[in-house]
Amino acid sequence: MTISTSPSPISYNGDDSTASFSITWKYFAKSHVVVTLRESDGDEVTWVLGTQYTLSDAQIESGGTLTVSVSPTDFTPATGETLLIELVVPNTQDSSLPLGGPFPSSVVEDELDQAAQRDEKIQAVLDRCIKVPKTDTATDLVLPIDSSRAGEFFSFDGSGNVTSAAGTSADLTAVSTFINTLLDDADAVSARQTLLIDTSGADINSASTIDLDAATGDFVDVTGTVTITAITLGDGVEKTVRFTGTLLLTHGASLVLEGNASIQTAAGDMAVFRGDASSVVRMVEYMRLQPHGANIVAATTTNLDTATGDLVDITGTTTITGLTLSEGKTRTVRFTDALTLTHGASLVLPGSANITTVAGDYAIFRAYSGGVVRCVSYQPINFHFPSADGSARGRTLCKCPSP
Repeated sequence: MTISTSPSPISYNGDDSTASFSITWKYFAKSHVVVTLRESDGDEVTWVLGTQYTLSDAQIESGGTLTVSVSPTDFTPATGETLLIELVVPNTQDSSLPLGGPFPSSVVEDELDQAAQRDEKIQAVLDRCIKVPKTDTATDLVLPIDSSRAGEFFSFDGSGNVTSAAGTSADLTAVSTFINTLLDDADAVSARQTLLIDTSGADINSASTIDLDAATGDFVDVTGTVTITAITLGDGVEKTVRFTGTLLLTHGASLVLEGNASIQTAAGDMAVFRGDASSVVRMVEYMRLQPHGANIVAATTTNLDTATGDLVDITGTTTITGLTLSEGKTRTVRFTDALTLTHGASLVLPGSANITTVAGDYAIFRAYSGGVVRCVSYQPINFHFPSADGSARGRTLCKCPSP
């Protein structure tokens, strides 16, 4: 016969039922057929003739049939499994040609056919090998000896020749310097420090615009008292800042603060900033170290936005008719003197009535839209709630109705 086509491996997908598989090329001996089952988990098992399968007679020009054994054990390929049938002709020639006599053409042809099949198999193996381009100038593609490459990585030197590398930063010249410093870290703690995760960086001086992208850690102290109007921080990057002094954070289009209002910091206060698209930096959290801020002197309009803590004492006796507090913010106030809180459209008090404070009284104010501030809770120190005419309403803890 002639070998006009390559005896390529034949692959079949299992379906839990098919047990007969066609072989489309001639095999001169059953031992030349190699069968491999790729299991669903990726493991490969070489089947044994007479155990997992049988073959039809050899020497058939059109090929043959592989039949899977189903008894006493059923080896039928399951769904998710793959059956691979290959022709592997041994590298031997066992035909003896006589000296003289008729030319043994059939024997010679069989040997030539098997040689062609063997060549096809060798070519198939070569086609699956790693090769270099024809114009490649590398001259040494031999692996280092086993004792030298043990425990190392397959690598290429500066000339493109094969070598092995231990995987240290000195060997990994194809990656950046930064990645080298990460790869040679001995443990997770060191790696996190390299990546500036959970690490404290050098202090940054306050300025109109501070650059948190330049921080050498994801936690940094901002020193000084200069008003900050902008922060440089990459999109998606988050930094935690601790302020060591009193300064003003100015709310604006590029620096978006809690409550959409400027914040007066106190030493020890902390804030978390996150870079957003279009160079916008947002404050995602603000934490005051000392919730009890500095005293505020009572005024006709008392500014609670400037409070340096969530709890603040209001001193003095000036009547208060309005409070400045940004929408969404809440402040707890303790009064140190007797004064009058005047109910009105912008300062909404419990019972829609004025309150005369007593030293030690507490109130909680919450800001709403339109500049409206509501007293959502009032706790007199003597638990009496005074009415507008000065008469007592009983021993009560008063709260505002829901807005």
